[in-house]
Amino acid sequence: MNRLETVFRDSYGGIGANRFLLPHAISEVQYIIKRLHSIVRILFPFLDGSDQDVTAIGLTRLGDADPDDYLCINSGYTLLHPLVFQRIYPSLKMLYILHHVDDDKEYSRGTEFLSQMDDERLLHFIHFPQNLCKTILGKEDNTVLEDLENAAIVLQRMNTLYAPGEFLDLFRVAFQQLSNIQQLSCDVLLPSVVFIVVKAGLSHLGAYLHYLTDFAYTEPADEYTLVTYEAAYNFIRKQGALT
Repeated sequence: MNRLETVFRDSYGGIGANRFLLPHAISEVQYIIKRLHSIVRILFPFLDGSDQDVTAIGLTRLGDADPDDYLCINSGYTLLHPLVFQRIYPSLKMLYILHHVDDDKEYSRGTEFLSQMDDERLLHFIHFPQNLCKTILGKEDNTVLEDLENAAIVLQRMNTLYAPGEFLDLFRVAFQQLSNIQQLSCDVLLPSVVFIVVKAGLSHLGAYLHYLTDFAYTEPADEYTLVTYEAAYNFIRKQGALT
């Protein structure tokens, strides 16, 4: 595995990184994962052959079983990616950034444009509900602003991470932080996500979304979360195209 990782990094990382290499890198990773998964299934025949099935493996202990004593293995990707490919994630992340650089340029201009606004102007510009704007700006209740700021802090960590599963976890945590807002609804959710993305200063949100979609195991509940982030990305990108 060390030799495979070294060859991959030498082929796709460093000064040789090129946006046009991404499809080849994806195909190579998927091929390696499938081959390794087939070997693992031979060694551990209790694993199901379907990549989509979830198999619960009970860990034997004395006494009553605890729900926490179960390990869920979702697929070959879930099982092998975190264990085997930690050292190629930086190269993959860079390839995604390079591949989506044109789209993210418009998004970055939009982020820069919106980040120059103060909180009051930004909230009004992104069509944040007036009643919540008054609550935040009037300092009647700082909990809403605190929830927004805490969610933005969570997203800021994304610039320093490399594993797609970690990206997905941060999207989930930030989304959960927004759910603390009592008056959260569809009308509030999208402006809230736009707000935290702008405050987080994510430079390559489009690349990150494509990256985790291709390599992270997502639950059905994640679809709504990711669609909302994608809508926020498109809104910000549109502002960049207009500036």
